[in-house]
Amino acid sequence: ALGPFDYDGPVRTKSLWWAEGVTNYYTNVLLARAGLMSEAEFLAGYRNLLASYVNNPATRTFSPEETSWTVWDGPYLQGPVNYYDQGEVLGLLMDAEIRAATDGRRSLDDAVRLLYRRFSGARGFQSEDLIVGIRDATGVDLHAFFLDHVSGAKEPDWTRAFAHLGVRFDALPRLAPALTLTGRSREDGGIEVTEVPAGSTAERFGLRAGDVITTVDGKPATTTGAFARRVRELGAGAELKATVRRDGKETALVGTLEPTGELAKAPLRADPESRGPRLGRLPAGAALDEAGFAAGDVLVRIGDVEVADVDAAKRALAAVKVGDRVRVVARRGDVTVQADVPSKPWIVRDVVLDIDPEAPPARHALRRALLGVKPTAPASVAPARKAG
Repeated sequence: ALGPFDYDGPVRTKSLWWAEGVTNYYTNVLLARAGLMSEAEFLAGYRNLLASYVNNPATRTFSPEETSWTVWDGPYLQGPVNYYDQGEVLGLLMDAEIRAATDGRRSLDDAVRLLYRRFSGARGFQSEDLIVGIRDATGVDLHAFFLDHVSGAKEPDWTRAFAHLGVRFDALPRLAPALTLTGRSREDGGIEVTEVPAGSTAERFGLRAGDVITTVDGKPATTTGAFARRVRELGAGAELKATVRRDGKETALVGTLEPTGELAKAPLRADPESRGPRLGRLPAGAALDEAGFAAGDVLVRIGDVEVADVDAAKRALAAVKVGDRVRVVARRGDVTVQADVPSKPWIVRDVVLDIDPEAPPARHALRRALLGVKPTAPASVAPARKAG
């Protein structure tokens, strides 16, 4: 549907999640079928993808068709989720659904082949063509699936979807830790802390601007990314130990990791015309949403702090402790909106994705067929004849 291309303006389609995302799904599948990726590696890749996917509220706010259509319109409309990841996830779910519904007689492969025959010429395809092509090729009607997960942004039933393939899915909730670090790696070792906002979790932990973190939990400190990973591994409520070099002396810091507040994850965007940080689309049930704020509101003050830009707003929101309430003032056109907003904890889910030994053999067979894994030969099979 994109061609012939018009380079003078946006060329829109709702199907980039398929053209760019489902192709990413087949990247994984083809590597597995070629023997270049094991079952374990395939599942590990999806475990990592789903870990970020299920913890991103935007995946339950922006549908794949919407992210495809609004890619021209900037991050405010597109949101913090992309159609590449959406399509990569949906490709696997659709393939599993088709294989389960047909007892392995048909797959998404059949639909792709038929769609190629129909649309590899001058005529482009739209979302409705995908639904029809899948049904014609496999006999499986995914119209309801598309309404929920392609046109809509409903979260899939992960447990049911992966059970089709003999895989156990679980998402274990926990409190996300709050200790962010602004710094840079030093050539002589360690991480130099470049900024510690007032009231931040870093300040409460004991860090100061100019400190050089030399060890974290007894191991050498290298990068801010490694520091963040260690914080995530420990989780809220755990004890973190660090050694810092301050004024030429070594200082030991020990503290309990605080939970992250939901307000720290509020979607914000810079908008020069609005002269302030503008709220993006808020997930249903978010504290700001329940307090009456909406996408497009321009934040003016958070507690006692005037916020003139996105960075100032992020710092002020991150400084609010879980369990506290903060007065938020925003501008909506010529109207002032304000409310006392509670700081809820940010709940993250740790994804578990493993082969289920208790699943029926038929489901394991579907997974092996999808990945091109050959079944293990029985012990009674006669040895192959030697060459010559």
